[in-house]
Amino acid sequence: MNSELVETFLKIVKYRQISLAADALFITQAGVSNRLNKLEKHLGVKLINRVKGHAQITLTEYGKKFIPLAKQYLSIIESANELKNEPHYDRITIATTFDICGLYISPLVKFFNLSNPEIRLNIKCTDRENIDRLVNEMQADIGIQPFDTNNPKLSSTKIFGDHLVVVTSGNKLLPDNISVENLDKRNEIFIDYNNDKYKVWHNVCWDSTITPAITTNTVMNTIPTLLSSDQWAIVPSQITNLYKESLNMHHLTELKFEYPIYAIQLKNSVKSSPIRQIVSLMRFYLARSF
Repeated sequence: MNSELVETFLKIVKYRQISLAADALFITQAGVSNRLNKLEKHLGVKLINRVKGHAQITLTEYGKKFIPLAKQYLSIIESANELKNEPHYDRITIATTFDICGLYISPLVKFFNLSNPEIRLNIKCTDRENIDRLVNEMQADIGIQPFDTNNPKLSSTKIFGDHLVVVTSGNKLLPDNISVENLDKRNEIFIDYNNDKYKVWHNVCWDSTITPAITTNTVMNTIPTLLSSDQWAIVPSQITNLYKESLNMHHLTELKFEYPIYAIQLKNSVKSSPIRQIVSLMRFYLARSF
């Protein structure tokens, strides 16, 4: 059975005459009858009653029942043809933190869409503890996070390492290059980077018994407070690119740490090719920006 036979049947139903159906289809009456015979033979039932000497046709009970099926069949064929003509997109879901999204992914989304129109991105911002799980459970195709993974089912690639710097508000006057002695821990907005070595270094540089003004695990949360106070924070340098006119950047002599960015994915992922494109573009963009 093909759509041509079904369409012919529906034309006969619509016009109730073989001759009118033939005119609508731009074929001969014999052509219409031939198609109808093929359809009835294929289905194994008689669809239409034809009485010699009468132009008007009537439907059999099978014919009446076949009408909605015929319409549904043509609708499915039409939808399939439309689907065939639609452009193909690779849909990639990225799980990442609010910080990485705001600092590194959002600035390059427009550029990525222009250079990779065949890929559609869905970005899920979540807590950093959830990213491994989302990728492992296939709720995300790729995870972008500030630490490596120890999940044996996942592979990881280091995309970039942004160096950490000290930032203060535009009202606070400090030299470009400073040391630990220039900074009062009581005025610090301490950011927990989930890095044990960083915490040890921090406790060596400043008295561990002194409590910082604010403790947070989100870089972007520090900005509103920094802009309205004399406090300071150690942040990825990308912050200063986004807030050039509002924040001062200072290089801390004793600071040797970076803010790493890793891409994680399931090993042997079926979407490895578009994921590689995303990782390559991020690496290119970030290397060029810093």
